[in-house]
Amino acid sequence: MPRRLLFIVVLLGAVMLFMAPPAGAQGEPPADGSVSAGDAYKNARPLFDQGEFQRALRWLEYAHRKKPRAAYVFAMGRAYEGMGRLQQAHDTYLLSRTQPGAKRAVVEQAENEAKRLAPLLGRAVLRLSKQPEGSIYQLDGALVADPTLDLVRDPGPHQLCLRPPAGDRLSCWKRELPAGRRLTWPPVSAKGLRGRIEWPQKDAPQLVSIDGVALFLDVRSMVSLGLAVGEHTLALTAGDSKREVTVRVLPDQAVALPGVASAKAPDPVKPLVPPPTLSTSAGAGPWILTGLGVTAAGVGVALMVIRGAEVDDFDLAKQDVDDHGVVQGITENEANATQDRINSLTTGGVVSLSIGGAAIASAIIWWALPRVSSTTATVVPLAGGGMLSVGAAF
Repeated sequence: MPRRLLFIVVLLGAVMLFMAPPAGAQGEPPADGSVSAGDAYKNARPLFDQGEFQRALRWLEYAHRKKPRAAYVFAMGRAYEGMGRLQQAHDTYLLSRTQPGAKRAVVEQAENEAKRLAPLLGRAVLRLSKQPEGSIYQLDGALVADPTLDLVRDPGPHQLCLRPPAGDRLSCWKRELPAGRRLTWPPVSAKGLRGRIEWPQKDAPQLVSIDGVALFLDVRSMVSLGLAVGEHTLALTAGDSKREVTVRVLPDQAVALPGVASAKAPDPVKPLVPPPTLSTSAGAGPWILTGLGVTAAGVGVALMVIRGAEVDDFDLAKQDVDDHGVVQGITENEANATQDRINSLTTGGVVSLSIGGAAIASAIIWWALPRVSSTTATVVPLAGGGMLSVGAAF
């Protein structure tokens, strides 16, 4: 082999050896520990540039297990932050200060990073993905002025809408945002979890609210609206016409939205009958019932008094006997008649007292129970077919 050719081959081999990546750079950390901690750390660094934070974290954890170092733990904090796990990133930055070889510069930097994240740990953070120039975002009820900045909000449900530059297609997402996390929006939805509403070509709305959130985006030239699968309530306005509809969005399907003016006319206003209300006045009924009860009880008392007198006279008559023990004051027929009158007076008195007592008890219960009175109300029709009762008089 000529010397010049041999020199070229050796030179190319040296260049290829120098440019070769560390062992294991194209895969996952080896289970046998054959890659050194330094090479593992080098493998992680380019993954940061590629946004592969999860893979970078695995290499950093491997390097730290091989040889614990503060720089490795600090880089793990960077990986957690890149994944949006702000709480873990904050805690890992602070942990790096206590690791072997923690130089003063690393400690100060770690403290600064933890201090920077501390105000965000109880908040939800949104980072908007890069969209074509001219795209407009709306988060909840406000337009996003600068989509390049992170949006910090309270944890909970939030709605984000995106209108591309063409302005004919609008997409909205609603998610529950957790505290201590930074999420990238729009979120990636699995297939079958989104559908769309086709915009009407006639009587198209000029103003729209989705599930109670008013849109400040121009919807006049819109063709379709992308939403999550499920039922959504849309409030539509076109000029003086208003309409509220509930639309069921189906997976990967289009649902036609009717025009605002084609809304079904509201049903004729019907008299509104409010529920009966309690009244504090019992009326004359209990008084009448009490009077009847007192009268019946008085009759019963009178009958029982007459009965008592009859019994006394009867007893005296039976005591008038002669020397031979024969009753002289009353005959047998008179005694039987007197006993019949006493029995009748007893029955009449008991029945009258019972009726009077029941009537008085019923009157007391009448006073104690709640009562209802009639009501009247004025009915005012509302936009959308509803009714409102005003000026109710009881």
